[in-house]
Amino acid sequence: MAEILAAVADVVSAVGVETVLHTGTVDEIDDDTTVFVVIPHEYYWFNPRPAPSSLRRTIAFGVEHPGTDTFAVAARAASVMGARVEISQESVTVLNGAGLTADHFQLGYSQRWDQWGGIQRERPVDLAYMGAADPERLQVLARMAPGLADIQTTDLLIPPIEQRLRPRPDFLMGAAKWRFLASTKILLNLHRQAKTALELVRALEAMCNGAVLITEPSTDMAGLEPGVHLVTAPREAIPRRIHELLQAPGLLVQISADAYTFCVEHLNMTASAERLVAIADDLIDGARLGPNASNLHMPDWPEVRPPYVPELAHWIPEPYPLPVPGATLPEPMREAVRALAIHRRQRMAIDDMYVGTPSGAEVDAVVVTHAGSGPLAATLASLAAQSVSVSVQIAGIGIPMQEQITSASTYLSCSLETSVGSARNELIERSSAPFVLILEAGDQLLGDSLATMVKQLHEHSAIDVIYPMAAYGEATLVNLFHPEPARLERFGYLTRGYLVRRDALTRIGTFSEDPVLDAYVDHDFWLRAAGAAERVTHLHRIGTFLWPTDLSKMMPADPAEVRSLFSSNLPDPLDGYEGFAVLTSAAFLLQNDERLRAYAEAMEAEPGAALIIDASQMDPTVAAAELTALVERCQLTDEKITLIGVVGKLHPSQRLRVNRASHAVYGERPAEADPTDPSSVPTFTRDALPALRTFAASWRREQLDRR
Repeated sequence: MAEILAAVADVVSAVGVETVLHTGTVDEIDDDTTVFVVIPHEYYWFNPRPAPSSLRRTIAFGVEHPGTDTFAVAARAASVMGARVEISQESVTVLNGAGLTADHFQLGYSQRWDQWGGIQRERPVDLAYMGAADPERLQVLARMAPGLADIQTTDLLIPPIEQRLRPRPDFLMGAAKWRFLASTKILLNLHRQAKTALELVRALEAMCNGAVLITEPSTDMAGLEPGVHLVTAPREAIPRRIHELLQAPGLLVQISADAYTFCVEHLNMTASAERLVAIADDLIDGARLGPNASNLHMPDWPEVRPPYVPELAHWIPEPYPLPVPGATLPEPMREAVRALAIHRRQRMAIDDMYVGTPSGAEVDAVVVTHAGSGPLAATLASLAAQSVSVSVQIAGIGIPMQEQITSASTYLSCSLETSVGSARNELIERSSAPFVLILEAGDQLLGDSLATMVKQLHEHSAIDVIYPMAAYGEATLVNLFHPEPARLERFGYLTRGYLVRRDALTRIGTFSEDPVLDAYVDHDFWLRAAGAAERVTHLHRIGTFLWPTDLSKMMPADPAEVRSLFSSNLPDPLDGYEGFAVLTSAAFLLQNDERLRAYAEAMEAEPGAALIIDASQMDPTVAAAELTALVERCQLTDEKITLIGVVGKLHPSQRLRVNRASHAVYGERPAEADPTDPSSVPTFTRDALPALRTFAASWRREQLDRR
């Protein structure tokens, strides 16, 4: 959103008014004579209790559209500000109808956004999409997946629904985003929730950089004409229309040029900028008359704060939903599960076997079929169509050998008691290709995704695991995001459909053979792979169709035991850091930005340093709020600090690591040390760790004896 305000500031400056771009709160720079322009719903995230005096001189710059939750949040936040402008005429109409005066701001061409210049060039990306992972649009994309599979170069940037202050691999900002659009032929746009208005910001950014926008039929189009400046099509016809456009390069060039010319010549922001200045003058005059009591009512926090938490999205597609922490099954069911688990932990039994001639293939496709999986024939047909040589390894759990599988290199008919992990490990042991593809019956590869993955692994020896996005039936997309340990501890958002180096399995570990984790065997794998996330690559395209597994046909698991097994398998997130600066309270750092800067400077000479916030003994709600605020503050001040927040119960190795560092810092720090002085901030190198371990171990023994 800062990019929108920056473009507006450029035009306001051009009409002769001084502007300043500020990252932070208006209260930090308020001099009683300045008018502020903010994006209302985002501003309230950072400053939920702004001073009433500054609110009277604040203009809400609305960019959301009726029909979405964020528009309702933005409208409520804007209601207590001095004035309101909206980039959508529909939004102005809705606000005026609700008794809130609002003016229309005609957003238009920005030289700041233009990384193209209107000169035709090669565009290597055929199709791009940029939109957060909300359920409705993911379902639309899942249904489009087969129709988009054979497009040569697709780049789908789908970040999680959360506050984003920095770029991510799936979220570009500023010049990087505009350069990406300048290298893109077609940008796909889909409406969110019940809205119908054109996403004008996305449309303008595309047109300023020559990307042709294809969108659902839209209202409130700012004078843009379908077929001339952009392309519209119903959802079900969009894949076909994209193919038609890619086969008509001359038409793409014409639409691109016409849209760019229209933006430059007709979507001029000068008149709106002058109106914005006039509104600002009125607010300054009105503020001098004294406070208006009706403007001092503050919206309630829960109704204003957006429903997301930075870094950990509340909603993520979950084909394998994690059991609720702390939940347990009723005692009779738990006993039944335990008895079944003990029985299934016995050695797997192979009832029948078919082993073909070794093929020397590049890829071993490890496919497990069981009562909850889909048609095996569809998976075999998909693998047979690949341009890469594939050896098919199949294990049927409780399923007799089938005649149609003779194309497989191996088929094991396993007893019903066999766990999914055991079957996979047995197939991997019996095969030899350098790369292993993990699928289940019913899963299918789309387009040339397997060849793309193999090529990447050949070209980049530092990559161990690679995976594309996947359509989970027609319900949603999964495998959307990179493996992040903190996110994986809360959400099961990554599943099968990945390609892994065979030799990497010795580092990451093979699959859990515990039947309790049958429904979570891939989640368990990803938790371990996330310990070396830099060796994992994500393809921003839909490369697989995954059969929606019927979890009700799988063995029920004791939620408490599943969580316990996850914890015991997790890598220690503190491994790999050679130095530590440790605090027990995030609130300490939040009191003053200078403290953050002091720690950043003290840690600069220690490349492996991490700032560990030990909040494991705090109330989880308070801890989460403080850590969230600290992350935001670090991002706002642009401090290069590696933050690790420790919340909740820890497994022993993690707990011991934190205790060692924490006690060494606080036990040895001079009482008169100034925490804002970088020279007094203790850090530790690898050479100091042996003594630190000895000291911490003796301290722990003393604490235990004291108890």
